[in-house]
Amino acid sequence: MSDLAGIAISPRLPGGQAAASVDFTAEAVEARTADGATWRVPFTGLRLVRGGASGAMVFFHATGDDPIIAVEGLACLAAFDDASGRRFSDELTRLRGQGRGGRSCALGCLALLLVGVVALALTLPWLWRTARAGVIDRLPVSIDQQIGDAAWGEYAGKDASARFPVSAAAVRVLVERIAATIPRDDVAAGFTYQASIIDQDEANAFALPGGRMVVYTGLLRRATSVDQVAGVIGHEIAHVSRRHGLRSMVDQAGTMLVISAVAGDVGGMAGVLTQGATVALLSAHSRDHERDADAEGARLLAAAGLDPHGLIAFFRLLQAMPGSESPSALAWVSSHPQHGERIVALEALIPTLARAPAFAPAIDWAAVQAEVGPPKP
Repeated sequence: MSDLAGIAISPRLPGGQAAASVDFTAEAVEARTADGATWRVPFTGLRLVRGGASGAMVFFHATGDDPIIAVEGLACLAAFDDASGRRFSDELTRLRGQGRGGRSCALGCLALLLVGVVALALTLPWLWRTARAGVIDRLPVSIDQQIGDAAWGEYAGKDASARFPVSAAAVRVLVERIAATIPRDDVAAGFTYQASIIDQDEANAFALPGGRMVVYTGLLRRATSVDQVAGVIGHEIAHVSRRHGLRSMVDQAGTMLVISAVAGDVGGMAGVLTQGATVALLSAHSRDHERDADAEGARLLAAAGLDPHGLIAFFRLLQAMPGSESPSALAWVSSHPQHGERIVALEALIPTLARAPAFAPAIDWAAVQAEVGPPKP
């Protein structure tokens, strides 16, 4: 047993984290917070990450709903090694030899500037919001990729792309065409955009940070044209390229997480954000992010030579579905702006967009719908 000062990190904690007393048992890392609650990370599936502003903070985390427990200083590793029965000795050797790589001079300078920003945050909250947005823009795309991969782990077993090859090929054509319009000098051009099919009868699609996307067969069953599906995919690619998922998750996780990242703790930040990533991501987007994804998605569609009116047509399709405006009706529109509001905004925007020559994707829409079959009752 040990009694070390540390931090418990979980979406269930106020502010996302709390100071804690950390113990190592024979089966888990445990943290006790001031309110008497015990937070536990079992050794099964345990992952270790070294980071923090000092480069010597150790993050203990696993998967699912487990929290993340962090302890400052590599001295804790000896006690952990003893308690765990040496089962992580090889991993600890790697961790001890790991440098503080990845901390560039630019990020170090930015960290110093951020100290001043934090000092003003209480009196100038708008300045903090601006600084936080700038920090996220400077974070490497590897963080988005790491978060997306962690969240995708909960869906990989449901990937039905091999069972729906015609549909998967059609979606791939649209994803590649739309993603290709992102300028090469845009950080979002570094993402790997790819989509998978999941057999679920819901008019739904979503994207994860880093470029992974999921399209449900329910969307393909209910859409009446390729343009509607292209509209949804354009919208989701816009979420990725604008890094909405990362921005929303950082907002939820708390500002101290951003400070740690800017100070050099990129790996630790990714570890924290992957905690409960799937649940957070599927409910993360604000109304402002949705409006931005509508506008950027329409621009991407126009630049790809696809008809951005397809997104309007999809919203009209949703409008016609009973109960589609209720908060629990569809995950894709849950807590989003009303369909009518979005249609009006897009109708005003689309005539102003620069349009590439029309592109007709080689997609047999009848074959797609034959493959997925009719909507289920």
